[in-house]
Amino acid sequence: MDEKADLVREVSRLQDEVTRLLARERLAPMLRTTLTIQQLKVLMILRLEGPLGGKDLAGRLDVSMATVTGLVDRLVKRGMLERRAAPADRRVHLVGLSTEGERTVVELESVGERARALILNEMDVEGLRALARGFAAMAEAVEHVAARPERPE
Repeated sequence: MDEKADLVREVSRLQDEVTRLLARERLAPMLRTTLTIQQLKVLMILRLEGPLGGKDLAGRLDVSMATVTGLVDRLVKRGMLERRAAPADRRVHLVGLSTEGERTVVELESVGERARALILNEMDVEGLRALARGFAAMAEAVEHVAARPERPE
C-alpha cells in the first residue's frame, strides 16, 4: 500500500467535505437574495474596479450596451448603484456602487470569513497548530508548482 497516495486521497476527500460544508454557509445569503447572477456580477466588478463607464462595464461582462443599460437601470432603481459624471469629462457618465450596494457586497464577502472564524474558534489549540502546519506545507507546495516552467501538453 502506498501511504502517500492514501494520504493524498484522504486529504482531498476531507477538503471536499469541508468545502461543501462551508459552501452551504457562504451561499446562504446569495440564495436568499433577489438579485440575478448578472446583477451580482455588476456589483462585484464595481467593488473590485470602482466606478466604470457603460462600455467598460459591458466589456467586463461580455454583454451588449443595451444589456448593461437594463442591468444598471434596475440596480439604480433598487438603490444599489449611482450614476455619476466622470471628473475628467462631465459628458461621460460612470456607474458606481451606492452605499446600499457597497453594504450588500461587503455582507456577501464577509459571510465566508465569519463562517471560517466560527469554525476555527471551535477547534482546540493542537488542531489549530496541525492545521497551520498543513496549510504552510500546502502553501510551500503551491509556490513550488507555480515556479515550475510550463510543461507542453
